[in-house]
Amino acid sequence: MARRWLGLVVVALMLVLQGCGGGAPPSADGGSSTNQSLASSAVLRVAVQSSASSGGSGSLSLQALANGAEVASASATITPGSTEPISLGVPANEPLVVEATLIFDGVQYAGTSAPVVASPGQDTPVSITLTPVASSPTPTPTPTATPTPAQFIVNGTTGPWLYANGGLNTNFQYGVGDETGPLVITQVNGVTLTPGASLTISYVSGMVAAGSGFPLTDAVGDTAFVANGNPGSSGRVTPSAYMDPATYPIFLCELVGTFADKAGNIVGTPFKVGDSATVVVPTGATQLQLGVDDDIYSDNSGSYTLTVTLNP
Repeated sequence: MARRWLGLVVVALMLVLQGCGGGAPPSADGGSSTNQSLASSAVLRVAVQSSASSGGSGSLSLQALANGAEVASASATITPGSTEPISLGVPANEPLVVEATLIFDGVQYAGTSAPVVASPGQDTPVSITLTPVASSPTPTPTPTATPTPAQFIVNGTTGPWLYANGGLNTNFQYGVGDETGPLVITQVNGVTLTPGASLTISYVSGMVAAGSGFPLTDAVGDTAFVANGNPGSSGRVTPSAYMDPATYPIFLCELVGTFADKAGNIVGTPFKVGDSATVVVPTGATQLQLGVDDDIYSDNSGSYTLTVTLNP
């Protein structure tokens, strides 16, 4: 079982000053010293007191500082209760402080002495109280922000895009032209579209009927009527005619959409949404447009509530 020092650890430092004419004081085993050529030198006698009964050793490092600059340093392996002589050359008659660091049984202790002036020919005691160094707390991870979905409403009379014969989206004409304009989603209403970004469109609530005598349905649409680009009762196709056949079936009054530029020109391929769809913003798109899949809109009723979420 490892022995630990309990409570505070006191290191008593005794400076024994010698004149420059004498021999250099001896170094402790494993110790090191600097500035031995200074005009005056001193010997540090280190006595460590602890509550450890016996055994164990720690690594002690000392630095003598004058005006914030290091003038001497030493290190030694010490045993509780023993006195380890350490040789340091320090200037006499100059205010000094001694900083000490001790590592014992994986715990770091540190302390700094009060200012002391070493006088030649005298023993100058220095005491340092070492206290455990608190470990840096582990940073608390910043939680990943959960994207907040923006909520919108698509009316049953809404087409996914507008068109004009010979003009805007002339190659994407559908229905009899009685649709209202699409729900347009841009940074203005909370969704910034960046090319390559992924976003998820999710149906929340609401029902739409494709006219009198048709059932109210959720955003998947009326599954009794498969559109898939086939002409409706008007003889005109629905928006699904311009969508990827690999995503069929697409039903009457299903929630559908497209990306477009700021003028409303379709960018990329229109797509079905249904109850949910995750799509990638194509290059050139600045807005998302949503509507329902139908060929006659003016007799529709109801609405869908949905959310649009930008994915991380």
